[in-house]
Amino acid sequence: MHFKNRCGPLQHVGRAATRGPLPRFPAAALLRITVALALSCAPAGAFAWDPNAKQDQEKKAAEQAQREAAAKQAAGVVVKKVEKVKPWSVWAIFETHWTVVRDNQAKNDIYHVLYLYGNYDLPKVRNYWPTGRISLRMDFTRKYVADPDESGILAGDLRLYYSYPFSFKLKGHEFLGRGYFYWTFPTSKLAQKEGNIARPTILIQLMKELPLGFTVLFRPMIRLNWDKYAEAEGGAPNRKWDLAYDIWAIWTLPWHKPISLGLIWYQGGFNKYASRDGETQPWNQEYAWEAFVGYTFLQKPLTLEAFLSLTSGRKAIEDGVWRFHFMDRDETEGYLSLRVIY
Repeated sequence: MHFKNRCGPLQHVGRAATRGPLPRFPAAALLRITVALALSCAPAGAFAWDPNAKQDQEKKAAEQAQREAAAKQAAGVVVKKVEKVKPWSVWAIFETHWTVVRDNQAKNDIYHVLYLYGNYDLPKVRNYWPTGRISLRMDFTRKYVADPDESGILAGDLRLYYSYPFSFKLKGHEFLGRGYFYWTFPTSKLAQKEGNIARPTILIQLMKELPLGFTVLFRPMIRLNWDKYAEAEGGAPNRKWDLAYDIWAIWTLPWHKPISLGLIWYQGGFNKYASRDGETQPWNQEYAWEAFVGYTFLQKPLTLEAFLSLTSGRKAIEDGVWRFHFMDRDETEGYLSLRVIY
């Protein structure tokens, strides 16, 4: 999700969220999903779209096939060679955003975003679970209304991720998950204005497959905005702590699995550094939602997908008053997303 005038904790996991996105899975479109939760004003957002869960499923299935093939070979059965899972992957995401309601004010009613990811799976130790994944993310935003000192192409914060997959059973039901820790480097203009050093973030993604092609995800996160100064240029207090979660509901059409439909709900809270006068800042709350439809055009040798989304959200508590607008006219966007995974 992208909210131009908000400065919440999400930026393209989620968003997200949790890619934040299964060949042997009835919910095959699951993490073709967009954890497209994103805030253009929060360069170190928590929830970014990524197909980690999808790749976890593919890797688990491939490793199971390798174990079965090895057992058959040991028993003297002739088996086909099982393809090895490569330890690296690259993702590219291009998005075009537009506001649902436009006016004559000088702002970016249309803008574009490019995300680039590189991933490497650390080697196993003996036959234990993989020792995790290292990822690097870069993003760039193309705006048509820019400050005099801007080119119109703005870099986001560089992110370095470590993530670890896990699974567990609860009353006989299997849940899949992945834990994330990432560190940001202040390469964005906003981070430099805030005097930001880094935004260390912890996020947990839990996923459960349900019958008839439905899948549910739950992703809580916590982040510290580590800044040199309590206030940014201009005197606005910087954010300090972010606490948030999002919930996904995805449906892969059983009769045509390339199509997926989804809904996302996000809610978060944040506080700010005390002012120069020593005044403490109250906690604020914000919310967001997104509805999307996706289509997978290609899966091998690379994955090619497109998503069309409608998203809206804003601060929920302002001046101590709870406010909820299901679709705020100034904070509602549509966007088209094209994704390539190799």
